[in-house]
Amino acid sequence: MCGIVGVVSDRKVERRKFRKMLDIISHRGPDDEGIEYFRVANKQVSLGHKRLSIIDLSTKGREPMTNEDGSIWIILNGEIYNYMSLKQKLGRHRFRSGTDTEVLVHLYEEKGTDLLQDLNGMFSFALLDLRKSELYVCRDRLGIKPMYYYRSRGEFIFASEIKSILAAGIKRELNYELLSCFFHLNYIPGQETLLKGVKRLPPGNYIKFDLKSDYFSIDRYWDLPIIEDYLPFEEAKNGIYGILQDSVEKRLMADGPVGNLLSGGLDSSIIAYLIRERREVKHYCIKKRKSDIVEEGVSDDYYYARKLSNIYDLDLNPIEIGPDLLTERLLKKVIWYQDDIIADPALITT
Repeated sequence: MCGIVGVVSDRKVERRKFRKMLDIISHRGPDDEGIEYFRVANKQVSLGHKRLSIIDLSTKGREPMTNEDGSIWIILNGEIYNYMSLKQKLGRHRFRSGTDTEVLVHLYEEKGTDLLQDLNGMFSFALLDLRKSELYVCRDRLGIKPMYYYRSRGEFIFASEIKSILAAGIKRELNYELLSCFFHLNYIPGQETLLKGVKRLPPGNYIKFDLKSDYFSIDRYWDLPIIEDYLPFEEAKNGIYGILQDSVEKRLMADGPVGNLLSGGLDSSIIAYLIRERREVKHYCIKKRKSDIVEEGVSDDYYYARKLSNIYDLDLNPIEIGPDLLTERLLKKVIWYQDDIIADPALITT
């Protein structure tokens, strides 16, 4: 994962404050970073990026990234799985790197926001078009990658994590109307968060911000398709298997090591099976101390993960935990990294 931060303001952006906004999410991107400042249509625009290097580990992959003439700039958190096939259709463009990010830049030059229809991946990105004086902030179809924003008169802030927005100095106000919702569901659905004014960009949506006219809109580019016809069982079974194979294959693309979280459950076991046919990876699971387990195999990931690893000869790396894990210090750390509020105990082991 990477971290992205951006500010659009009618006033001069304090560079020290923007640096703080970016540094507070350094854990998202320890490998590299970049900041660019712009003046567009009487507004100050700042773009920042913390990079976790996955594809093209060289400095050529540094972001913010631009096109050949410096008129388009982008910051990306995520991965575009079909970037190589898209790149083949962009032969007239000159590529400086082997990244998927640069493919987005040139695809936008060709198709504008219609590029979103072509993307297979998990992503949130911001793209600044200096020629049109427009900013786009986009989120993937199912909202795998986070994107939060805050808008007030004369200022628009967006970031991968809420803590970056708070570092900008906005007023911290609890959204009391949503407390009952949280206690009923253990999370906050929709666009709102527990902080007043801080919102989530919905999955499958993008923000368009015209910096000349101040026109601001959120538009949906994708929704779950409605399927009216049912397939015969065998056809559906074979289709799902093909989709799973293709999905796992795409997620193994990386210029560095790849790991897998293995619980021994249905989902992760299928993934582990499909991975072993394609690439050597390390599998990780949580192992509870024997003294903490009432009955082996009951609510114990390691019991089932070990069985699976013996069958498929997997490189299993258990991480042992016990009750002493639940210290006040660790819980505060979990909350800090969690950022948005979700009451799921699995967050502790994750």
